[in-house]
Amino acid sequence: MERITEDTCDSTLRARRMMERSARKVDEVTEELPHMIQEAYQSTKQQVQDLSSRVPGLRYATYAAGVVASLPVLGLGVFLAILLVTSVVGAGIIISVIEGGAIVLGSTILLPVLTFVVGMSFLFVAGSALVYAVTIGVRSGGRYVKEFTQQARNQIKSDMERAKRGVEKGLERKGMFVERPFGSPSMQSSTPCELEQ
Repeated sequence: MERITEDTCDSTLRARRMMERSARKVDEVTEELPHMIQEAYQSTKQQVQDLSSRVPGLRYATYAAGVVASLPVLGLGVFLAILLVTSVVGAGIIISVIEGGAIVLGSTILLPVLTFVVGMSFLFVAGSALVYAVTIGVRSGGRYVKEFTQQARNQIKSDMERAKRGVEKGLERKGMFVERPFGSPSMQSSTPCELEQ
């Protein structure tokens, strides 16, 4: 058991040392890589400059090759721009047609429903206003009728009292009143026709 443990520890230590060495090498390479790229660029640049100074037509050929190579790129750019504009305009037209159709189709259902709802709302509001007006009118009319009947009752009562007093005075003049035991005068039992005779 001890031997397995020692072997495992040794293997682990060796693996750790190898990883540390690999990490150091990676660090060294990453530190040197920008310098290596810069040196390669400077070397290539120097070689191209030397070659172009020895062969003067090479510079012009390079420029011509760049111009000739840029023509397909320019054509591709124009093609992509035309394609983009055409796609956007076409998609906009198609989307507008589809949305317009959806609006028209939705309006065929929505407008009648909204018209019905608005009409019912108007009828409800108008009916509520009519009920309110009738209620106010009935209250006012009820008060008016109550006051009128009260005044009519008072007037009739007053007229009846005057008529009674007038009849009593008339009967009193003819002597047809008999005293009641409680002190209130009363008429003898006779009909009005008998009184005139």
